[in-house]
Amino acid sequence: MNFLDTTVYISDNLLKTTLYIKPTDKKQYLSYYSSHKKHTMKAIPYSQAPGCRRIITNDEILDKELDKLLHKFIDRGYPKEETKSQIYKVYDISRIDSLKYKTITQKQDALKNFTKGSAFLPLILTYNRFEYTHTKQNLHTVAYLINCGRNM
Repeated sequence: MNFLDTTVYISDNLLKTTLYIKPTDKKQYLSYYSSHKKHTMKAIPYSQAPGCRRIITNDEILDKELDKLLHKFIDRGYPKEETKSQIYKVYDISRIDSLKYKTITQKQDALKNFTKGSAFLPLILTYNRFEYTHTKQNLHTVAYLINCGRNM
């Protein structure tokens, strides 16, 4: 039985799950040659693998699905070894651990670790390379003004 991205089946009198991909899903991930930062391009393959880990109960099927995932990214221009290392990080997590929700404390600790304990205010801009010709200079001005405010 298929539900969302999961197929549920019975094997050896146990309920098991595997990945369900709709026939219309072409898995056209963002091209590696797009104008995104390298850390973003590295994060995309990494972000796809934990879903496979959570859903797939059989490790042999997991291996095959991760291999398919790797080749989908390679087809989109991603470097093989770098992408492979990102996707295969999922093997460091047990399936049981992948199913657990993080506690509020764990989430807060992860944010503190990410921000190194400092205040964090994300700067989000809509990007249009034709519209923002002086964006870099403007960002330097904003950073300068923020730093001046700290020194007051």
